Amino acid sequence: MKFLKVFFAVLLLSLPLYGQDTIRIASYNLLQFDGAQNSADRTKYFHHVLSNLNPDLLVCVEVDSQSAVDLFRREALDSSVYASARFINGFDHDAMLFFKKGMFEVPNVRFIRTDLRNIYVYTVKYLLNDSASVFYIAAVHLKASDGAQEKADRAAEVQSFLNDIAKNYLGAPMLMCGDFNLYTSTEPAYQALMADSQFYDPVNAPGKWSDGAAFTKWQSQSTRVDQFGGGSPGGLDDRFDFILPTKGFAHAHGWLYVKDSFHPYGQDGRRLNKAVWDPSLPNTAVSDTIAHSLMLASDHLPVTMLIRFVPGFDAVSQPTLLPEYPELLTAFPNPFNSAVTLTFTVHARLQERLAIYTSNGEEVEELVSGRFERGSYTFEWNASRYPSGVYFARLEGEGKAQSVKLVLTR
Repeated sequence: MKFLKVFFAVLLLSLPLYGQDTIRIASYNLLQFDGAQNSADRTKYFHHVLSNLNPDLLVCVEVDSQSAVDLFRREALDSSVYASARFINGFDHDAMLFFKKGMFEVPNVRFIRTDLRNIYVYTVKYLLNDSASVFYIAAVHLKASDGAQEKADRAAEVQSFLNDIAKNYLGAPMLMCGDFNLYTSTEPAYQALMADSQFYDPVNAPGKWSDGAAFTKWQSQSTRVDQFGGGSPGGLDDRFDFILPTKGFAHAHGWLYVKDSFHPYGQDGRRLNKAVWDPSLPNTAVSDTIAHSLMLASDHLPVTMLIRFVPGFDAVSQPTLLPEYPELLTAFPNPFNSAVTLTFTVHARLQERLAIYTSNGEEVEELVSGRFERGSYTFEWNASRYPSGVYFARLEGEGKAQSVKLVLTR
């Protein structure tokens, strides 16, 4: 066994979960959260989920009043940590952006009117780096149901949105988040978003998402098999929840989205037509208690993705997104129940070693060691035989090292 006592003495005092300018965004359909008793009864479940997910930015749809916003920020989040944007009361279900105080400010919010629901666009200023440009978050809740008319309605909503984007945000870094209610990648609404690479789908998995066994790890609705609390039953069989970045988010302004970081929180890829919490099929993505809270909070799973600000990055002069040094980009999910996926990227051919350590600096497992060509690499650590606690993944080689804190829960 190897010990890195000096390294870990410093590490435990100073290590952030990700790099300084890496941000977690989440999108969550709150299921008719109107501030009434049914909503108040669910705040404890939302709190359990979100305190573990710990998003820096949280986009919520189906938030229906200012009192609902206040209740959610106070009871489901932590009002000493999170602020909320200005609420606009539309003519149907509304949306809200919650953000960490001292990390962001939202100086402006406006709505794009469609024939069905408003689409809200938030201007977001990142406060921890003076060189960071503003970016935009669009909160979207498209028409539900699978009929021909509903598909046409979704396409019309998206076209109204794209017309406004072309006029007011052309080339700007934007994230489109929310409940899209899309069933397949062939739908006109989805095709319009993908046309001319206006938006990128980080999943890049075209097909029939609804009831598709090949897409289970992306399906986010419904979290429950039985109907209760106004939600949809039937188990997880639909990919309704999205976070789509514009090409301006991937190619300019210093803002990037982290590859392979998008994921429905609590989806372990084996839930087709099953609940997120099922005693006969333990969830391997999150703990049993979190899975149970996910089921009781809403009929949707939150989806999450990492974004990053890289000062001085400009795709015109730097066409690659790969850093010049090895970097541990993601550890997801984290906290985790039994297995965690670790991803790193190298810019050139480098010798690298990835290993897991206890909080005392004791190496427990080497995941990989060898020479890697330029590109991104993903490895899974199966921790089923290790006790709960704090561990560290450490990537080292060529005189540089990166570490990430891992929290194993049972």
